[in-house]
Amino acid sequence: MRNLYLSCFALLCIVLNAHAQFSGNYAPAKFTLTQTPGANGNVNTSGAPASIIITGSDDPTYTLSSQMDVDYTVRAVAPGIFRFDWSYHTNDLDSDPQYDPAGVLVNGVFTSLTTGVGINQSGSYSVTVTAGSIIGFRVRAIDNGYGTATLTISGFSAPASTLPVKLSLFTGKSQTNAIQLQWTAATEINTAFYEVQRSTNGINFTSIGKVVAGIIGGQYQFLDATPLQGKNYYRLRMVDNDGSFDYSGIVVLTTGNSLVQSKLSLYPNPATSAIWLTVQSPVASQEEVQLFNAAGAMISSETLALPAGSLKKEINIASLAPGTYFIRLSATNTTIPFVKK
Repeated sequence: MRNLYLSCFALLCIVLNAHAQFSGNYAPAKFTLTQTPGANGNVNTSGAPASIIITGSDDPTYTLSSQMDVDYTVRAVAPGIFRFDWSYHTNDLDSDPQYDPAGVLVNGVFTSLTTGVGINQSGSYSVTVTAGSIIGFRVRAIDNGYGTATLTISGFSAPASTLPVKLSLFTGKSQTNAIQLQWTAATEINTAFYEVQRSTNGINFTSIGKVVAGIIGGQYQFLDATPLQGKNYYRLRMVDNDGSFDYSGIVVLTTGNSLVQSKLSLYPNPATSAIWLTVQSPVASQEEVQLFNAAGAMISSETLALPAGSLKKEINIASLAPGTYFIRLSATNTTIPFVKK
């Protein structure tokens, strides 16, 4: 069994103001569609919150041949970075994108992202904006004819106001083959849940579990039963009831590869109604036995009086749903998985 060595620290939460996707303060309902008089563009929001599609104006009768703009804008609720990924396609009869440029709007200033080459184009864009800035997108039809152009926006994020949740503590603790995360919410108002995220580089994070908010006392814990070798970067995505969210600060924990003799074993594995634990202790002591589900949430705990030597303990698991679970000895930092059939 691997022995995990980790360095952990407590830190005050530093909120990173970022709101991803078209939701919350940046839901499609918060945006304004503005068009040059006579334009007939539109915005398809059926892909929201992940993406939207803006279609430029086109007059098939060629009656209105002047320049037509289709704008889709919203007010930034806080200072920070406005970023997105974009893809563009023109249906121009001459396959010439210069007649239908598309790009970004910041306080009325249009910056074209497309070039005059290629009916299909794509890229990413980011810019720092101030609170109250009007940000968004524009598809321009210079001749308003000969085919439409579409601009698809995904990977959208914009500055978000701080959520009414404050963390006073975010820490990690070592175990034999797992990492225990703990945090304390000083205040919680309309908080829905905490999503635990992990990364190998502190930049690209993936979700490894979720803890529902609202625990009395605001004290939470999460068990990462399968940490990565080397450095593990953890953060919390704190989600409000309206879908808006902020991030906590980052806790860095390091695991190693050394082998140690386990003080805990169990059988049978898989099991159906009960498991038997065997706990070995060189001296008489007390040990807290904790049961966690695969999401890292604690199901139960019990304190055992251990004699010097070996102790066997039966745990009833008949009421558990089928799946993977973990038994943890808190004092000796030992965790072992089992399967409930």
